[in-house]
Amino acid sequence: MRESSDSFRRHGRDRGVEKSGRGGMMGSRSGLRSGVINELGKGKARAWREHPVVTAITGHVPSQCRCEIGARRWADSRVHGPQASRTTERNIVGKTTINWADYTFNPWHGCTEVSAGCVNCYAEALDRRHLHSEKEHWGPGVQRQIMNDSIWEQPHAWNRKALRDGAGRPRVFCASMADWADKEAPDGQRAKLWNIIRQTPALDWLLLTKRPRNVLRYLPADWGNGYSNVWLGVTCENRGQGVPRLETLRKIPARVRFVSFEPLLEDLGSVNLDGVHWAIIGGETGRSARPMAIEWVRSLLDQCRCAGVAAWVKQLGRCPTVGEQPLVLRDKEGHRDSKGEDPAVWPSKLHELKVRELPTSNLAIGR
Repeated sequence: MRESSDSFRRHGRDRGVEKSGRGGMMGSRSGLRSGVINELGKGKARAWREHPVVTAITGHVPSQCRCEIGARRWADSRVHGPQASRTTERNIVGKTTINWADYTFNPWHGCTEVSAGCVNCYAEALDRRHLHSEKEHWGPGVQRQIMNDSIWEQPHAWNRKALRDGAGRPRVFCASMADWADKEAPDGQRAKLWNIIRQTPALDWLLLTKRPRNVLRYLPADWGNGYSNVWLGVTCENRGQGVPRLETLRKIPARVRFVSFEPLLEDLGSVNLDGVHWAIIGGETGRSARPMAIEWVRSLLDQCRCAGVAAWVKQLGRCPTVGEQPLVLRDKEGHRDSKGEDPAVWPSKLHELKVRELPTSNLAIGR
């Protein structure tokens, strides 16, 4: 039960990936704003929308920041809070570079490593570069970072825009810099998240976790068979830690259940997809990326087709292999594509992997 996205090319090009390590950034608040302005002043050819500081901080691509003045104001607002810069609804930030979502929302920052899929966590790497504060927010017993009010206002603006435009239901990935089912979430922040989800019915909220055993205790009292605008998902990176999460997910009532096979670290063999509506597949990116065999992807796609599960091949990653041989992807200029997200650079023999589908309905459940 699936439907193709409006255009594969529309979803596939000009959108980076958030699941990757990024190059070194300025290491303090004082250096952030000046670093943005100084780099823009050097006259580099890279467009502002691809600026590494912008994408590294939140994965957002603020279209309003196309000049030095806009860059300064935007950086001020991220570092010093809403008083430093007013954000209007017309040029609201929040667009994500993750190609299967329209926005990302982070109720807090910080997490703790729980499995092999966390080893090269991009979010932890960013936090340790001190882009947000002088303290780290990763690890057991470490205080998570709470977001300011301007961040919590963003979903309301997205909801208003969705109602006004009437062009489909935007998908919000929550949380790209945390795990919403983390037992060490800041006090009161998860309840605040459920409130904002209830207040934004025009948005579909995608809640992904590596901690499905915590989910039932953290669902709101009025959850019932699931909120109509919430998709629940788990990460499944390997057989030992990932596959068991699917068994737990199946037992949780939800309107849409999904699985993220990213980073796909090994051949998963036969996977039980009963009760799953959507599958994301992707290889790892970043300097320390582990390889992903194209054969593993083909196997999962075949199983999705047999089970009637919509599939979305997000990226081939930095180190794809075919028949145990490395597959080096290059863009039109001949430079290495370190993410493997753009299908235009995939060899023609991989045409069957160019699949980006969505569930037919967020109300369909019961398989």
